[in-house]
Amino acid sequence: DWLPFRDTHVHELTRHEGWADLLKRCIQCLQADAAYKCDDCFGPTVHCRGCVVSVHARLPFHRIKHWNGTFWQAVWLIDLGLRVQLGHNGGSCAAPLMFEAPLTVYHTNGAHSVNVSYCQCNEPAGGYLFANQLLWSSWFPASLTRPRTAFTFAVLKHFHHLTLQGKTTAYDFYNSLVHETDNTGLEPPPKRYNEFMMVMRWWRHIKMLKRAGRGHDPAGVAATTQGSLAVECPACPHEGRNLPENWRRAPLAIAWLYTLYLAMDANFRLKLRNWHIKNDPELGPGWAYCVHEKNYQNEMDQY
Repeated sequence: DWLPFRDTHVHELTRHEGWADLLKRCIQCLQADAAYKCDDCFGPTVHCRGCVVSVHARLPFHRIKHWNGTFWQAVWLIDLGLRVQLGHNGGSCAAPLMFEAPLTVYHTNGAHSVNVSYCQCNEPAGGYLFANQLLWSSWFPASLTRPRTAFTFAVLKHFHHLTLQGKTTAYDFYNSLVHETDNTGLEPPPKRYNEFMMVMRWWRHIKMLKRAGRGHDPAGVAATTQGSLAVECPACPHEGRNLPENWRRAPLAIAWLYTLYLAMDANFRLKLRNWHIKNDPELGPGWAYCVHEKNYQNEMDQY
């Protein structure tokens, strides 16, 4: 049924590569000549330079293209003059702070160079000010004092789902973002694979703490008890939760339904993680499924 419409689909895809029947005037101000379009915004709309920047003031990760008279050429919002102000819900700041180098931000559609202005109105003590403001904007910084790289919450969530459902490796996912940025390989983005691996480890750990309600404990994360982050198997029998009240008096023929089966096997994948890396502290020693290393060694010394 689809084959008779194949030519139509090819023509419509080709239409996006040219000017086609787009308006000559900016759809926003209706005055200046239009020469810019966004691949991520809805609809085939075109803007002038000033309007495309103002429209994307809160959309710094959209892909912009400029009509050079022959074809649509990719341009970056940072080159068009976009600067993202943190704090004040995107409004102006009386005491902005700008670093000399732009921030490299990885999003679901690749890497972006973003000029960022930090807010210094309240002048809080300590260098963690900048990382906090990035976290408020749903950007996870790769360093704390003077961040140069960040990953959006969206890209971290995206990889988390892909690696759990599709077993996608971090290497393959990261390189897909590189190809999203520049599929020719002529102008690759700054390499941030190591930073991505580190931030993803932090992300998973923080999500585990958040889901366990550790953010509501006045004593803080340090008061987390052993094994409290582990999620119990819902299929295993748990008295008072998924077992009938008289399960102990069940007939022998069906007693196996309420039996807990335990098995022991070698975890080769976990064994391969022992790379003897220095300065690699445990983020949650004994808080989830593996007991604290000291307790484990003390138990082993008895045999």
